[in-house]
Amino acid sequence: MEKCRVLLLGESYSATHTFVRGRNYVTLPQYGHFGTEIAAMLEKEGFDVTLIVTHDIPEKCPVRREDFGAYDVVILSDVGSDTMLTQPPNQEGKRNPNRLQELAGYVEQGGGVVMVGGYFSFSGIGNQARYNLTPLAKALPVSISNYDDRVECPEGVFVEVTYSGNTRLFEGIRMEDCPPFGGYNKTVIKEDAIKRYSSATQPARKNFIAPVIGSSRLTGLERRFGFLGIYKDLQGVFLSGNLPVGGLSR
Repeated sequence: MEKCRVLLLGESYSATHTFVRGRNYVTLPQYGHFGTEIAAMLEKEGFDVTLIVTHDIPEKCPVRREDFGAYDVVILSDVGSDTMLTQPPNQEGKRNPNRLQELAGYVEQGGGVVMVGGYFSFSGIGNQARYNLTPLAKALPVSISNYDDRVECPEGVFVEVTYSGNTRLFEGIRMEDCPPFGGYNKTVIKEDAIKRYSSATQPARKNFIAPVIGSSRLTGLERRFGFLGIYKDLQGVFLSGNLPVGGLSR
């Protein structure tokens, strides 16, 4: 069987730390990313993965829908909308295609997209991710808030799956082995999305989160990505961060 082609975007960061001791101080840089770990996991499951880490997205990420068409699925993991929208020519005062509008067009033409939670996913910390104001919002199966949507759960929050349809998405995945997560992005499932799984906002089960899948065209299971099955013609979200970023010890 032909491998499912995945474009994985995100999962890198840079930081500076200033250490002060009395009258002395030093500022040191730090760089880190988890993208290679996630890509390796996907490749182990048989995917053909192309990784573009966060700081390379403005210059290296596809811009037009036909370029996204080289992939079956695009995964956005902790990438703010500004990073997706801004391109080098913008800094020279030149016009560019709207990358998120092109990505939404790719979905309309049958491409798959998955958004994974994080500080810079959905609306994100301080509403900095701000996807609710972008064309991609219409392509996702959840409605995104126009305010900080993070729900921090230091006590840990678990994944729960409710089977309410004929699906093999979670076949062979043992949710009881999944570690708790440290929080999630709170969203609302759209009425026209396929509500196959329990929502993170269920009043009776506040310490549980779940993936949300929505599509008008489910054309066949390819393989599994973490807790999400990847289908062609599928839009999905996972409301917490990728492991090991979002996970806690038991």
